[in-house]
Order: sequence, then C-alpha cells, then structure tokens
Amino acid sequence: MYELAMAQLLERYDAYGYIVWSPDGSQLACTRYINEGSQVVVIDVATGQLRVLAEGIDSEPAWSPDGQRIAFKREAERVPIDTDFGTMAISTYDLYVVNVDGS
Repeated sequence: MYELAMAQLLERYDAYGYIVWSPDGSQLACTRYINEGSQVVVIDVATGQLRVLAEGIDSEPAWSPDGQRIAFKREAERVPIDTDFGTMAISTYDLYVVNVDGS
C-alpha cells in the first residue's frame, strides 16, 4: 500500500530522492531536485499537498521520532580541487533541524 501511495504522489511532481515516511505514515519527506539546487519538502499522503521546508542545496531529510521535526543537511561550501582525473569538487555540509509546520 505504501509503495503505491508513494508512486502516485511522486508522479505528480519533479525529480525526487531520499524519500522517507513520517513515523505515523501520513506524510513523506524528501529531497526535491530543482534547477541548480534542491529542496526539502513534505507531502501529505491523504491530500497530495506539497510544502517546501527548506530551499538551497538541501538534502537527506530525517524525521524526529515524534514526527514534529525534520533534520537535513545543507551544502555550506563547495571547494574545487585538481586531481589526475580533472577538477572535482568537495563539499562541506551544515546540519539543520526545522519544525514540520515550517516554523
């Protein structure tokens, strides 16, 4: 049942990754990839309503056990380095915690 609900909800929207269910199964939190960045979004399973919690280069949401907060990482800095294979980037991240209601 959960897999079908997830597929039906996500086919309406853009590219997603790192999809996690809320502890009570009523919502999905996921990374939504847009343009040059990403967002952490919450989708209500019953209504399909999408709410953006964070916007930047944000990813890998994780629910608190009580379902009231979401932790995620945000890219803080991208540093180019030269290697034998060409230029690559190494990123550093900060950890954030937000309330699910967006406050």
